Amino acid sequence: MTERHNAAVEAKTPLLASAGLIRPLTAEEIQASYERWHREREQLRLRQVRFAERCRRLVARHVSSAELDQLDARRSRLPASSEYGADFWRGVLARLCGRSV
Repeated sequence: MTERHNAAVEAKTPLLASAGLIRPLTAEEIQASYERWHREREQLRLRQVRFAERCRRLVARHVSSAELDQLDARRSRLPASSEYGADFWRGVLARLCGRSV
């Protein structure tokens, strides 16, 4: 895996590789990189979930329960990912504030 990764990096940046400016990575460094990426992605997902929940609470303060049920139904038809949830409730809140989405 490390050989393939290092060869791909060298192929993408041949001038830097020929100048000796690219240090080959070890398997441990590559694994640490993937783990760091995974942690950062999970942190982002959690922030999006919290943002969507806050927006939904703000929307719930300003619409009737029937309207909130309709919005929840619309949201349920979208993919369940945190990105869609955050964007959906942000858009609803923006429209309530009179902003175009």
